[in-house]
Amino acid sequence: MSDQYHLSLKSISRKAGRSSTAAAAYRSGELIIDERTGEIHDYRRKRGVLYSQIVLPGGGTMPRAALWNAVEIKHKRGDAILVREIEIALPSGLNAAQRKALVEKYARLLANRYKVAVDLAIHAPHPVTDADLERDPHQYYVEEIEVLDDGHEIKRRHNGNWHAHVSMSACHFDASGVPGKKCVELDQIHCQRAKIDNAADVERPRWAELANAALAAAGSADRIDHRSYAARGIDRVPTVHRGAHANAVERRTGQASRRRLYGQQLAAEAAQAEAGVEAEIAALISGIEAELADAVADRDAELAQAAGQAEDVPAVSQAAPPAPDVQPWRAALAAARAATAAVPEISQADAAAVEAPTVSLAVSAAPLVPVVDQTAQKKVRLAELRTAAAQAEARASSASMTESLLGYPRDALVELRRVLGDAQRERDELERRIQARGWIASAAALISDPEADRVAELGRQAQAIGLKITAVEATVPAADRAHSATLQAHQKARKAAAEVKTAELELKASEAAQSDLQRRQDVDAMTPNRQKPKG
Repeated sequence: MSDQYHLSLKSISRKAGRSSTAAAAYRSGELIIDERTGEIHDYRRKRGVLYSQIVLPGGGTMPRAALWNAVEIKHKRGDAILVREIEIALPSGLNAAQRKALVEKYARLLANRYKVAVDLAIHAPHPVTDADLERDPHQYYVEEIEVLDDGHEIKRRHNGNWHAHVSMSACHFDASGVPGKKCVELDQIHCQRAKIDNAADVERPRWAELANAALAAAGSADRIDHRSYAARGIDRVPTVHRGAHANAVERRTGQASRRRLYGQQLAAEAAQAEAGVEAEIAALISGIEAELADAVADRDAELAQAAGQAEDVPAVSQAAPPAPDVQPWRAALAAARAATAAVPEISQADAAAVEAPTVSLAVSAAPLVPVVDQTAQKKVRLAELRTAAAQAEARASSASMTESLLGYPRDALVELRRVLGDAQRERDELERRIQARGWIASAAALISDPEADRVAELGRQAQAIGLKITAVEATVPAADRAHSATLQAHQKARKAAAEVKTAELELKASEAAQSDLQRRQDVDAMTPNRQKPKG
């Protein structure tokens, strides 16, 4: 079983009349005041926001309004890109806690990898009403039964679209929440000029790996695949993503949106094109069959004429030597007898008496030889490329396994530093409270004070966590090398797969040319060359 995969990377820019503060307020369902323009964005009445969080590089956090106002102030241009947003569909095989943990892990990876601030928001599926079903009876929906506190059960319908908005700042941020320079790794134009994979191509397989790992850990058999239908060999027309605006128009007007109509038009055009191709193939087959029927009819008539001429020749002695050109005619006549049962038998003496053949069925195979050789070479080349692609895929899998065995020490460092910070803050708070009570002057009081014991325990925990941080930091270089090797291996595997696809297309073209040439020679072989008999 396979879940539907969706990951799209979008940009939020001032050129389109948008702002990062408005987008953040909408996705989180909060109130944010834009300090640059004075606009108030209040989405506190928005429903369906299940969870939201700010993640900085290193595991820190900061207020949402402060983050996006800093972004607005940092970017001065009127057409500046403010946010790089990744919209992802969450697997239905996970529960709420597992979905939250998966999105948080992905947000931490993005923040640490690109050194940007990440604002994540998990949204619930949109409910499917009776009016929605009347408008589109064939749409997908899920029915769930919710048990209330009083024991009553309520049946709810929704479209099953658990999804998350992961908004990344277009500029770098440090661990203290100070914005820096532009993050060029998220800029598609920079990636194209530098001839490196853009963020979308990098994150699509990465999200699939994380989601599948979470599904496997949850004991679910569901899996997602980031590849297209064509890359997986699935003969299916991709659907058109309607988006929030089109769905809002349909809910408000009760009519199909232009986006839905466009998708239906594409589906109809695809069906029409497929029907046209099938009709063209059928017409081509009919034409070939008609040509073959005409050739067979001409051959039968010519052979019948040859047989009649042979019966009119006087019989000769069997000891008479055969004519010099009898052998080609005898081979052609034997082939004709095997192909056509209606031709009357001709004796060997009658055949020897014929001075010149009237039909020539010999077909030269010389033009076919180069094409056959090219096809054979392409098959060998395709086999070699498939072997190389399989080896590249195996190396990529091995690299991914090595990376997974090494783990993600940077994530572990983030978590350890967070725990260390919490312990230090708790210890500082307890020490302030102890000092406020004036007990710090008495050692006996400190020993009997539970809060002082807690301070000592937190100190030991902080020391142990510091040792763990030192040990984990020592594994970071090896993990980074493994991660780099994994990326290179997957890139080589994708390149090898593309070469295999190209070789397959070339082989199909060569086989089609060989088949076409063979068909033409078969037609020529069945079409007799009429010649006037000698004498």
